[in-house]
Amino acid sequence: MGLADDLIVKDTAPKLCAFARMRAEFDAKDQAALDNAVKEIMATAPQIRSAVGGITIRWLHEALRKNGVRIGRQSINDHLKGVCSCESR
Repeated sequence: MGLADDLIVKDTAPKLCAFARMRAEFDAKDQAALDNAVKEIMATAPQIRSAVGGITIRWLHEALRKNGVRIGRQSINDHLKGVCSCESR
C-alpha cells in the first residue's frame, strides 16, 4: 500500500445538501408542491418577488417550518442558487 492507494476516493455515493435530503423524505404530493414553489421562486425576478404575493425563499422557509420541517433559510437559498454541496441536480 502506497500513497496512491490511500488517496483513492472510496465514497462514490452522491452528496446531498440539506434541501435535497429534506425533499427526498417528502411523499410525491409534497415533492410536487415543493418543486412548483421552487419553480415559481426561480421564475420571478428577485426585485419583484416580494411585491407579487410573497413568493420568496423566506415564504418557502416559513411554510416548511410551519409544517414541522426543520431546515435553515440559508440551506434553501444555497440550493436554489446552486452553491450547495448537492450532487442531485
